[in-house]
Amino acid sequence: MDFYQPFYDKLNQGAIIGDAFVTWFHNPEIVKWNKELLYYGMTILGDPLLTIYMT
Repeated sequence: MDFYQPFYDKLNQGAIIGDAFVTWFHNPEIVKWNKELLYYGMTILGDPLLTIYMT
């Protein structure tokens, strides 16, 4: 996973995994680099509606 910080920041704010992925996917840095490298570098397997809670 490249440019991962927006993904984990969103999870840290309590977002579901699917919303965190969308935030990461629309990261301007990814769009800039994707024009040259033609890849995104991340796959999520499982339920994108899960929320991670840490105690």
